[in-house]
Amino acid sequence: MKITKIVMENIKGQTAEQPLTGRDIIVGRNGAGKTTRMQTIGLAALGYVPGKGKTAADTFELASDNTMTVGIETDSFGFSRKFVKKTTIDKLGRESAKITQAINISPSAGERTIKQKEERIRDEIGDFPAMLDFGAFIALSDTGKRDFIYNLSGNQFAWSRERVEKVLKDQVLS
Repeated sequence: MKITKIVMENIKGQTAEQPLTGRDIIVGRNGAGKTTRMQTIGLAALGYVPGKGKTAADTFELASDNTMTVGIETDSFGFSRKFVKKTTIDKLGRESAKITQAINISPSAGERTIKQKEERIRDEIGDFPAMLDFGAFIALSDTGKRDFIYNLSGNQFAWSRERVEKVLKDQVLS
């Protein structure tokens, strides 16, 4: 499986479809969208951007409008996530916002719930290489660096300093 295209709409002021070959290096001047493309891949695959937080509010900080869409196409599978922010004002004039997410999968295998769609995405995408903006990573606090690394794996492992060290040595440095 290889990623053949990423799709982004209203993410950090950018809307684009980026074709990929499977051997891509993304380069460009500052502000051209390199990091945005990497965040799009993370957000599409995981439902959040590692290092940015996992809540809908954290995710929606990247939006440049009231809707934001990210997606990935592979040689045999495609999906997109659409985030929508709806703002309401109560009788006292207080504003509140609700962010919802919809996932579209093609071809569908009968998934109905978000959880079923998330599982299908994990099954189809599997492990994928992580891309890292080393400058941004180095600028993080120690806690931010730790949180970024922990967010890469979700909650499936019990992490300790020793486990992080082992994973970095075994997988990143090899």
